[in-house]
Amino acid sequence: MSAVLSRSPSGPRTEGDEYQNLVAWNKALNALIRERDVVAITVERPASGNVDDVVIERTDGSIEYAQVKHAVDAKTPVGYRWLTKRRKTGSKSLLQRFYDSYRQLSTETRRPDMCLITDRDIDPHDPVMRLRDQRSGLLVPDIQRTEADEGRRQWAAHLEITEDELVCFLASLRFITSRSFPDEEERARTLMLAAGLNDDQRALDSAHALIREWVQARDRRLTLAEFSERAEERIGRRRAHGALVVIEAIDDDPCPDDAAEVIRFVDKYIGDNPNQRRELRDPAQWHAVNDEIIEASERLRSCGVGRVVVRGAMRLPTWFAAGAAFRHVRGFEAAAMQGQDPWSSEDAAPMAANGAPSPVKSRDIEIGRGTDLAIAVGIATDPGTEALRYIERAELPVGKITAIVPKHGPGPAAVSSSADAATMAVVVRDAVGQALVESGAEHIHLFLAAPGALALLLGHRWNALRPTTVYEHLGIGRGYAPTFVVNS
Repeated sequence: MSAVLSRSPSGPRTEGDEYQNLVAWNKALNALIRERDVVAITVERPASGNVDDVVIERTDGSIEYAQVKHAVDAKTPVGYRWLTKRRKTGSKSLLQRFYDSYRQLSTETRRPDMCLITDRDIDPHDPVMRLRDQRSGLLVPDIQRTEADEGRRQWAAHLEITEDELVCFLASLRFITSRSFPDEEERARTLMLAAGLNDDQRALDSAHALIREWVQARDRRLTLAEFSERAEERIGRRRAHGALVVIEAIDDDPCPDDAAEVIRFVDKYIGDNPNQRRELRDPAQWHAVNDEIIEASERLRSCGVGRVVVRGAMRLPTWFAAGAAFRHVRGFEAAAMQGQDPWSSEDAAPMAANGAPSPVKSRDIEIGRGTDLAIAVGIATDPGTEALRYIERAELPVGKITAIVPKHGPGPAAVSSSADAATMAVVVRDAVGQALVESGAEHIHLFLAAPGALALLLGHRWNALRPTTVYEHLGIGRGYAPTFVVNS
């Protein structure tokens, strides 16, 4: 029998370093795109206790200390067992080291802001950790609930402090869990896109190299301006600096504090998980949600922001409404990650100028039920037939459906690049305009089957048309439901 090679001792160390570097890069990018309250960033800062991996100094004098822990395997989740484990006799547990840091860094007037960032999941059976607030990462105040009594006593006994002292300590410690390496890379790409830096894999590799050099430097403290200069010099700038907008529609975003604006309406949906969330409990709330998105765009516009990157778990109507709020005619450019690729409105080709043939084709389905116009945009698949069934069943006052699909037919490869998507959005908008001229309709009913980023770009170009009701597909054979009404 051949021997099984054991894992090289340097392997986990290297993986851990790369993970820590990526987290540090994202922390710095977060500060860069938000452009507020950060004075300096230090990696592996001396005299910072056991929370020295990334240290953020803020203008109000507060300091954030982040400790990064990479998991070699998923055997032990984040819970009492893992936090209190001693690696060798006489050593201190991770929880004890955090408490020592808390005591060392506390002053008479201020407590430290500490966080553990790890790719481990939390232990769902741990009576304390399962009470962690998903948005803040804090165990306080829920650790004071009755069901946490036994766990709270265990944690306090391990630290040899009172339960009240434990609660004060944990009010300063956030647990940011389940942040895998791919998750952090995806986050990095989005933040780089928002910062206007190059955002391809080569740029990400350069970012890893930059952080390695930063960690090895004698002076590991950089002001925000110094970091910005180094990042632009090493990575290269592709676009103007922008702002990140996070929309938490069908699920929470893991890092909402990356954003300049956050719109959240998860709790307004029917359903206990993202796959079920297609309709709001109160359909009248679509109007209020749309107002929130528009108000966010107004705030950014008043601050001089002209370029936004949109991120979040949402369905096609919300992508479209976001694009409409950050519309081109209002001075915005809009972008989003589609899988691993950034799709941006800035990449649209001047179709009329270069004489290229249209990448779409249209067909009309006559209904004769009224004077409104239905538009079925089918990039992934053609929704025309299903839209027709819904329109007839719902007795919508629609005269005809204009189905718009790629020239060579819908499918997963119909749009393969940012330029294709941005150009497609302009061409579809123009096709809708032509359909309006022919029909004389005063209202549009929009049915979408397209990538989310393309729906964003289409909404971004939806100007000089008509008020538009956007419909949510409820699943095959289940029809549609009205959502936003977007003015044009």
